[in-house]
Amino acid sequence: MPLPSRKKLHLGKTPMKFYFRAQDISVNLDGIDVEGSLVLVWKRGTRRTASEPFPIVEELSAVDGSLSRTAATTQDMAQICTMFKSSKGAFEPKLSKVSLVVEPPAGGAGRGGKAEQGKKLGST
Repeated sequence: MPLPSRKKLHLGKTPMKFYFRAQDISVNLDGIDVEGSLVLVWKRGTRRTASEPFPIVEELSAVDGSLSRTAATTQDMAQICTMFKSSKGAFEPKLSKVSLVVEPPAGGAGRGGKAEQGKKLGST
């Protein structure tokens, strides 16, 4: 039987609301062999926000023949967060996680013939 969740007490601390926003998001995918689109997922606690899928663009250099992969979106992503400030002026830490997820091209098959739906490229 799972234990009931307990909310953290913030006695003697001042709650302050903050608005965090990510904008002009771009990703360099050199050395990573993926195709399709990317979705950026931002999680903090039980809150989750995700971007619309944005395409991966491949470009072949005319100079040295190297291949570069990039993806970019102008979509803004935002989350509102309550931070708690102590009387000494320090804020309690809050963890947030950002992940890139691959959305395969139409048809659902990648280069290897297997669907890569939901393949996570990485997170921080």
